[in-house]
Parts: sequence; structure tokens; C-alpha cells
Amino acid sequence: MATDPRSTTTPTKQPTETTDDSAEEEYGRIGYGRYARYTPVALALLIVVTLLAIGIWQRRPGEGTSGAGRLVGKPAPEATLTLFDGSALRLADLRDSVVVLNFWASWCAPCEDELPRFQALSEEWESSGEPVRVVGVGVKRDYGEGARQMAEQLGLTFPVGRDTAGDNEVLGPIQSDYGVSTLPTTFFIRQDGTVAAVHIGEMSEQQIREYVALAKSEE
Repeated sequence: MATDPRSTTTPTKQPTETTDDSAEEEYGRIGYGRYARYTPVALALLIVVTLLAIGIWQRRPGEGTSGAGRLVGKPAPEATLTLFDGSALRLADLRDSVVVLNFWASWCAPCEDELPRFQALSEEWESSGEPVRVVGVGVKRDYGEGARQMAEQLGLTFPVGRDTAGDNEVLGPIQSDYGVSTLPTTFFIRQDGTVAAVHIGEMSEQQIREYVALAKSEE
């Protein structure tokens, strides 16, 4: 701390007085005073806590009028997806099955890890005759050729396509209707067409099975 120039004219060792104004100036500004070295850390922690709080609030299911969670317990929006083979798939045509609707992209590493699990389970359900269908919705904000190549490299045989319709340059109509903002996101739709559950993020095979069981058991 700098010494008040007035104290240099006094021969006695009296403590230097600091006026209220100077104290306020010294300690009232960020980065000054006794706790200056703690200020950047405190600010960083405050920012992190604030961002975490916002993220948690945004992901709470069923609250507000936007976001994927708002659809739980409600009818799944109607959707028509153009598949990579050029055909069109209507979700309404799968009404006799539990539908696992997965949103993904070729640039999404967790998606690339997760998709083979959907493939393995899809083959299992098909061979056993269980009424469960997996549908992969590639988002619009992706490279078309990259998405197609990824599907081929992973050997995906369940219906896969990209949500590229509409005038919005970033969001396709299916992604928009389902309120998807994070990848991967997966919807589990009951046979009656209502959404049983939504999972944001990568899932293990066991988690997928549990969600499917939930969608099959609830009426």
C-alpha cells in the first residue's frame, strides 16, 4: 500500500490516517485492497455457478413452453422424415409400435458412440418381433454427405434420414417441433402416440432398455 505523502513530514511514528473517501476508493474497486488476489477467482466461481443454474433451469422437464421436456405426457408432434434411401417415413404409420426417436449429427461424438447401441437393440427387437422401432433424425445443421457416410460406416439399418425441410437455415421442422437444442436427444413414444420420456445426452444400452420398458408399461 502506498504511504500518504502527508505522513512523511511528521517525525513521530503515528499511524497514517486514511479518509473515508480514500478507503472507499481503494476497497470499492474490483482488484484493489486486501482481498484483491481473490477477486478473479470469486468472479470466475460466480460465472460458473450462474451458468450451471441457467443450464439446470433450462433442462427441467415439463416446465415452460419450450424445450423437449414440455412434450412428456403429451402427443408426439406429427412428423415426416425423408430417409437416406429417398423414401418418406411418417411417424403416424408407426403407431402400433413404441418409437425410439433419436436426434443426432455427424459432428456429435456422443451420437457416434451411441448410435451402434441403437443398431444392436433394433436388430434384437426386430428378430424377436417386439413392437419397438428406432428412427434416427439427423439434424439440419450438419453436412449431408458426412451424415450419410457416418450412417453407412456404422452400419445403421433402422430408418435414418435428415430433417432438412422448411425455410429455417438452422432448424428443420421436426427438430423445431420437438424442441431439441442439445445432441443427442432421444424421445420414447408410446404406442398411443404420447411421449413417455425424453433423455438429453448419451445413453447406455441399459438406459435405453429401461426407457423402452417404461414406454411399453405406461398407458
